[in-house]
Amino acid sequence: MTVVDGMSIAMMREFFLQLEHAGFVRVRIPQGKKTKPKRFVDRSYGLVKNTGALCPVWVPKQKRMYDRNTQEMQVRDPVYVPKESKKIEHRPVDALDYDRGRIVQILETVEDVISFEDLQSRSGVPYGAFMTVVSDMKEKGEVLMRGTWVTPVERSMT
Repeated sequence: MTVVDGMSIAMMREFFLQLEHAGFVRVRIPQGKKTKPKRFVDRSYGLVKNTGALCPVWVPKQKRMYDRNTQEMQVRDPVYVPKESKKIEHRPVDALDYDRGRIVQILETVEDVISFEDLQSRSGVPYGAFMTVVSDMKEKGEVLMRGTWVTPVERSMT
């Protein structure tokens, strides 16, 4: 096997374990025995899934196998279970609050006035949500709209 010529025994053991978990090979149980051999060097493997001439590749960052013959990524490794950190708290932000925050950030960096279209394109907020947020800010008196120009209230009064 040309794949394993330069590999150490430990690397081969890990690679075959990954192949086995992905369903490409299976350990053969020797005749007359009821269990598979414990030591890696005593094991023999049988091919279960033959997808072509190229062997699958382990992608360590994604913890999955990539089959170069079919150009498919394994759905997920059945052995790998991501660890959940108990220290991290996820606090989702309401979409409109996030959009409002983006618009306020941009208005704080603007020197005097900004066009309506420029504010919308720089914020990256979808048009419908942008209109909702800006009209809400206008009703609350946080921004002034003069035609197609938007001005923060604090700057317009000075």
